[in-house]
Amino acid sequence: MSLYLGYSQKVEIEYAEELGGVPERRILRGAVRLRQDSILLLCQQAILTEDGGFIGEGSTMTLIGRIGQIKAQRLRYDPQQRRLTYEGDVQADFPPVSLRVPQLHYDRESALIWYEGGGTLTDTAGEIYSERGQYDTQANLATFAGNVRVKKGTIHARTDSLIYQSDIYYAISPTFIEVWDEETGDTLSASQSEWNRLTSELFLKGKVFYRNREGALRAAWAYHDMKRDSGHAACEVRYADRKGSEFGWGDSACWLQDAFSFWSNAAFLSVGKQDSTFLQADRVHWAEGLLSAIGQAEFMRPPLLSRSDTLRYDTLARLAFLSGHAWITSQTIQLYADRIYLRLSENGIDSASAIGNVRLIAVADSLLEFYHQIQGDSAIAIGGSDGTLRRLRFMQNLQILYYQSEEERWQGAHHIYAGHVYLEIDSLQRPLYVRVEGRPRGTFYPVHKLVEAPLWIRGFEWMSPHLQPSWPFWKSCSPSDSGETCPKK
Repeated sequence: MSLYLGYSQKVEIEYAEELGGVPERRILRGAVRLRQDSILLLCQQAILTEDGGFIGEGSTMTLIGRIGQIKAQRLRYDPQQRRLTYEGDVQADFPPVSLRVPQLHYDRESALIWYEGGGTLTDTAGEIYSERGQYDTQANLATFAGNVRVKKGTIHARTDSLIYQSDIYYAISPTFIEVWDEETGDTLSASQSEWNRLTSELFLKGKVFYRNREGALRAAWAYHDMKRDSGHAACEVRYADRKGSEFGWGDSACWLQDAFSFWSNAAFLSVGKQDSTFLQADRVHWAEGLLSAIGQAEFMRPPLLSRSDTLRYDTLARLAFLSGHAWITSQTIQLYADRIYLRLSENGIDSASAIGNVRLIAVADSLLEFYHQIQGDSAIAIGGSDGTLRRLRFMQNLQILYYQSEEERWQGAHHIYAGHVYLEIDSLQRPLYVRVEGRPRGTFYPVHKLVEAPLWIRGFEWMSPHLQPSWPFWKSCSPSDSGETCPKK
């Protein structure tokens, strides 16, 4: 049966097994097919009114355009507002998305569908639930509000509002959002976010907080790839582990699983029961107990202080390797070299070796500016039980400047050239025994010639306290910055 109703908004009856009622109110039953413009309605029973409105019941299906369809138990059409309202197990399919809600509205003028009272949008990137939402079927743009919940596999998120471009799987949250992964335990939150739901990439800004099983990080901006468990952050980045024993700082940072890197004003602090370690550099990286630093690396493990171009420190084995303009100090001794290897104990230095342009400076008399000095190609040292250096051996092409005293009076200084030197010092870093080997030769200078002009081997200097590394984030100045000079000649 096919009838045509001449309403102002035309509804064509393509088929029905039964037709009844009066002209003002038609009743159709059995495999009903109605068409209006570009939509086709299928249902078991329909009631049509003379103003162009209709009600459909019984497994209704509305075919919209070429690919859209809405299924429901009931529907009604308001011709004045050109609006379809669906009720009862509503499922709307507008590829690539599908929407399931208790009640749904479809505006024929704007091609918008919207709902209140809860609904779930599903696509290949997962599910989005919200209390209220709308979807532009032409622009493929969804807007969600109220208790928004997002799920894709083990990844979940919650926020108050979300904008979703379904054809490119891109979501934007202009309000606070929290995202977590049930499998890895990672959690992220931020004031605002953008999210590629297909690739699981997140762009976060404003009070960003990231937490994994090892620790937590906060910043002003961050990117995180949840598939690779990697990302980077910027602007006042701060990190702390779950035990409250390791902390990191930097202008920016990146991570891959449990490995972290900080750069630009980067720093790391490890607080232990026996000792604490502080490190700052242009870039700091740590993973599985291994610390690496590049660019003016300053390492502090009191009483040990050090500085070098690069540094690697195994926190478990307590092994440190300093390379490039390496310098260390412990109480009244300072050691320079191209490379320095350290084995640390709970109290300080267990042993050390230095290679390349080795220079040792030890305080003899700070008031008179007398400093013992040794220069050589390489050196090895052994520490005592208190963590201070006790036995040292220097090798190859040695130059020695040693201040001699008897009781409490200075006698003068020995300037010696030799092949090897062996040195023993006490807990106060004062020489107890010196043995010079390898055809030593040199000159002795009486003390009265040194009081006004202490001797210095060329290129030697004692690094003043204000130039040494210090906590926290204290950028070392140069002599020209402070207007002061180091004691040297």
